[in-house]
Amino acid sequence: MAARQRRRKGNGSDRMVVSCSPIRKRCGIIVADDSRLGCNLEPYRRICVLFPRFRSKERDVRSDVERLTTIQNSISKVIGEIEQELIGLTARIEDARSRAAFLYGDMIEGETDDSARDAAILADAERILVRGDRRVEEIHHNLSFLTDMRRRLTTEADRLRAYVAEGE
Repeated sequence: MAARQRRRKGNGSDRMVVSCSPIRKRCGIIVADDSRLGCNLEPYRRICVLFPRFRSKERDVRSDVERLTTIQNSISKVIGEIEQELIGLTARIEDARSRAAFLYGDMIEGETDDSARDAAILADAERILVRGDRRVEEIHHNLSFLTDMRRRLTTEADRLRAYVAEGE
């Protein structure tokens, strides 16, 4: 590839304008190809090597904060869903406990005729309640993990915003 050159005429003088579009990357260093120009691009090459182009600090931080905010919003949505599941599960467990308590009371007082059937129902209810309690523990663990993650994302986004506020 060779750099393009154009001649501009203005005010009676010829000026050569070199386009740095034909650049290539070699070992992480941007190098302009001046082999076909017949002119020396060394000063331009030095500028390209010494001062590579980067996005502005504000744009970088804005991109980072947008990414973090997207993750934060997703986590907040999941936390809301988990809290709804926890509310529903807790209500179902309390209802099952009440029913089991009444069944147990009926068994103790001998108000039912089939005590073997009632004992089997009570054992099944106990098994279901234990499983429900374990699920509540898992949900609380997930909720604390996600809440901590959301807090960390908020802290990092705030740190990035403060970094931009510092200036260059």
